[in-house]
Amino acid sequence: MFRKERFMWRLDRSTEEREEVRQTLTSSWLATVEKDDQERFPELLALAEWARNIRRYVTLDSAILHSASRRTDAGLGPRGEDLAGFLRWLRDERPSQFEAMQKRVKARYKPLRGLILKTAGYGWFRISVEERWGGESVRLLAPQVSDGLLRLIAISAMHELPDPPSIVMIDEIENGLHPYLVGTVVEMLEELAERTKIQVVATSHSPVALNYVGSAGHVLVVKRDGGGRSRVRRLDKTAGYERIGDQLDPGELWYNIGEENLFKTPRRQTR
Repeated sequence: MFRKERFMWRLDRSTEEREEVRQTLTSSWLATVEKDDQERFPELLALAEWARNIRRYVTLDSAILHSASRRTDAGLGPRGEDLAGFLRWLRDERPSQFEAMQKRVKARYKPLRGLILKTAGYGWFRISVEERWGGESVRLLAPQVSDGLLRLIAISAMHELPDPPSIVMIDEIENGLHPYLVGTVVEMLEELAERTKIQVVATSHSPVALNYVGSAGHVLVVKRDGGGRSRVRRLDKTAGYERIGDQLDPGELWYNIGEENLFKTPRRQTR
């Protein structure tokens, strides 16, 4: 791809000649590349498919996760739509993956004994869970299942998506969660990134969440400057981390030092 001011060209690999790309101000060159362009524009097609496969899960809304859904193999919607239907599809069509998903949640939520997909009528299904407390088993219907457990189940299900996304973006992962479950969610998201080809981008205002991140190099601190522009810096590249990063966990460093001091330029020692 080449660009000069408002003019753009792309290189046709079949002829090694440049072709002009004509666009309006609101269009994107991604829309000009299709699957049958593999021979002509292989690099642009690969990039376009990667970009089209980015999935955002804005809130993983607890009300949506509690809701009934139809059977589907399409995965999850941006707010967690169709979780029950997707789990039903996994159970029926890919039972080994359904068991792996359950095992992943059980390892982090010890009372859980299993997930039950209950018919809600006319092809709709709801999630129920069986938990064990004090030696007795308790079955909880969808409205009684905790928000945190449903989010764990949704994130665990992302490991089994039939069409894995290139990037998963989740906003405010700590909302409505017990601090213990915040750490569990962070650990499961890191596992998602490590064991699949999915890159995970998550935002948080919780120091507790940052304390569970495996590496300070995975944390980006964001602040606005005096002109309202966003500035981004890796936590392990900040002045505060240079001074006391080996003494505090990432969340403690962020909470105690603050963005302003983290972004300060380190003082140079002189003799």
